[in-house]
Amino acid sequence: ILGYEPAELRQMGSSLAANLVHPDDLKTYQDAMEQIARAADGEVQLYECRMRHARGEWRWIQSRRTPFTRD
Repeated sequence: ILGYEPAELRQMGSSLAANLVHPDDLKTYQDAMEQIARAADGEVQLYECRMRHARGEWRWIQSRRTPFTRD
């Protein structure tokens, strides 16, 4: 979707969000990650943000995440 190789994403490490998420959407992204961390098993979490494609343009991404089981 964004044109990056897995190794490129791994190299970004903890700066992945700062490198890929549009600055205007970073707070929305961070809030979504916190909500996902607190979500109950099976609870669907949705969010949208712009992310930078490997060629440099911004793309709207809609993510749907569901934690299945935590231990």
